[in-house]
Amino acid sequence: MESAKKSILVVEDETVVRELIRRILSEAGYDVALAADVKSAMESIHGRRPDMILLDLVLPGKSGLEVCRHVRRTPALKEIPILILSAKGAPADQMEGLQQGADDYLIKPFDPKDVKARVAFQFLKAERNKNA
Repeated sequence: MESAKKSILVVEDETVVRELIRRILSEAGYDVALAADVKSAMESIHGRRPDMILLDLVLPGKSGLEVCRHVRRTPALKEIPILILSAKGAPADQMEGLQQGADDYLIKPFDPKDVKARVAFQFLKAERNKNA
């Protein structure tokens, strides 16, 4: 019996980047949902709880950190791995993202192989924590 595909919500406002990430992750065998802003992300998270969130920080209206904080404060969601994927690459930005609850932080522009490796690592880490 095959296990269900892992689902990933990609929260990214730039269409080209969002579609590139969707393609990278779909080709790697993941079920990918897309959101372009915080409101759509929240609806998707609560409508169909993803197994992981890839999150841009610079979104229209509100920061992606709002999503990160919300997920970490919500008991039913707090175990979802969050990988920030942002052009904000200063050490202070990375520190803030990790302090707000992100599990990892990738800086744009990114290497598709790095995205796949980091996603796979976060799923492996989550599985190990679940079995510990």
